[in-house]
Amino acid sequence: KLATPFQYADKRYAVGQDIDLVPLPRTALRYSVNSACEFSAHNITMNGSTGHISYAPGKDPPQKPFGVACEVTAHQAAGLSETVKVAVNVDWFTYGASVLVFSPRMMGFSPETDQGTWQEYGMVCTPEAPWLVQKIATGVLTADGNGTGGAVTEVDDSLGMDGALCQAS
Repeated sequence: KLATPFQYADKRYAVGQDIDLVPLPRTALRYSVNSACEFSAHNITMNGSTGHISYAPGKDPPQKPFGVACEVTAHQAAGLSETVKVAVNVDWFTYGASVLVFSPRMMGFSPETDQGTWQEYGMVCTPEAPWLVQKIATGVLTADGNGTGGAVTEVDDSLGMDGALCQAS
């Protein structure tokens, strides 16, 4: 018998936001982390019964951006387990995920920010992405459909869609 695969969502957080990650699907009654895991250095904990990852109750979340990755193992039965790597990334602002997919149902993305006031958002993309528009005042990203662009080689299932690697600031 093989262990049931699971994963955690690819989610990014802004400083000050609550962290809320759960295994999908929940496959086990016991979860553990690898010995090198540094969640606790950032006041992050994991419920060993549910696999739920969050800030530790009663602890203040860090006030600066950080990133930490740990291996989480779902113990499904004696000798039957599955391990995945889960990353927790916290930035001054974020669009919520590492990969943003624009579709007729999802035409734009708004940034999630810390408590500070943001002005004059900016972005640089490789390859250039003339179809991607960022409003300088609000940071909202939209795909306007004008022009064509390159793609990202490692995205095998792009189905001919335009793509780019972008750094927003």
